[in-house]
Amino acid sequence: MNQQQMSMAAFGRTTITKSRSMDQTLGKPIVAKPTVGLQRTSTAMEEVGIEIEEKLREFDDNLDFGPCLGLTRLERWERAQKFRLNPPTDILPYIKQEKYSMSHYVW
Repeated sequence: MNQQQMSMAAFGRTTITKSRSMDQTLGKPIVAKPTVGLQRTSTAMEEVGIEIEEKLREFDDNLDFGPCLGLTRLERWERAQKFRLNPPTDILPYIKQEKYSMSHYVW
């Protein structure tokens, strides 16, 4: 460390140095090695959540179930049921869950 770096380190400051792209001792490029076990993989629960969200988006985008402006998903589903528009029954349990209800979103 030079004098300026030492004084900056004393005050809790750090300096940023450029990384070297070549190994100075061997003259070879430095290659990052992948770490084993730290890669994130999707779990079955995440995949199910993604499938549910896709079904809910399809419901949101499908105009066959009536307008979506000013309605929550549950209100829109119930309105479609009332007018016999046959909304998908498999999404109803998810719409009732707070996570997917979108009650705080009104289109």
